Amino acid sequence: MKKKLMFGIVMAAMLMASGCQKQAATTTETNTKSTIEEATPNEVVFEESTVAEYDETEADPDFEANYKNLTIDGKEISLPVKYQDFVDMGYTDMDEIGDTTLEPEFGVAITWKNDEGNSFTGVIVNHTTETTNVKDGSIIAILSESDYENPADITFYKGISLNSTEEEIASVLTLNAKDDGVSTYYKNIDYDGNQELYAKVVDGKVTSVQLYAREE
Repeated sequence: MKKKLMFGIVMAAMLMASGCQKQAATTTETNTKSTIEEATPNEVVFEESTVAEYDETEADPDFEANYKNLTIDGKEISLPVKYQDFVDMGYTDMDEIGDTTLEPEFGVAITWKNDEGNSFTGVIVNHTTETTNVKDGSIIAILSESDYENPADITFYKGISLNSTEEEIASVLTLNAKDDGVSTYYKNIDYDGNQELYAKVVDGKVTSVQLYAREE
């Protein structure tokens, strides 16, 4: 069953948070964006977008200027950031794949956790023309997911978080789809979903907020 994840990044490392056996990191080329399906841990899978196309007549200068800014457990950051930045903030790469090689334009999802057990997922992409180590790539996406036992306290643009109400989400983002108690919302600033904020609401509860801030 396909599971929507903005910009087409599969955060399959989430499986590890629920006790799935750790596997070797695998990567998939970042050539299309916006919809994902379940995969083995760390694998990044891309499918054609199902999110409504960007309409430049609805451009929002404030969103464009600030959508990349967020706080994680009280620490302010702005995407993209580096692997070492999260290490310096007190988070551990639970997948231990910093020294895994990453080919140009490939990405990998990593579960990050601090000493308090707060967890989230970050996606690292190699935007250079050379093969590098994962730890040398850029973190261009953050996933805040209620499935984690102890989700990190992450606040996105305009205060959006897992603690937001659906009304608060709807006041900031655009409704994408609503069916059988599940609603999805998004806001982007380009045509292909490279720069976007996405939220999923199930039975009135925010279960996922995702930020993708790739810079071309």
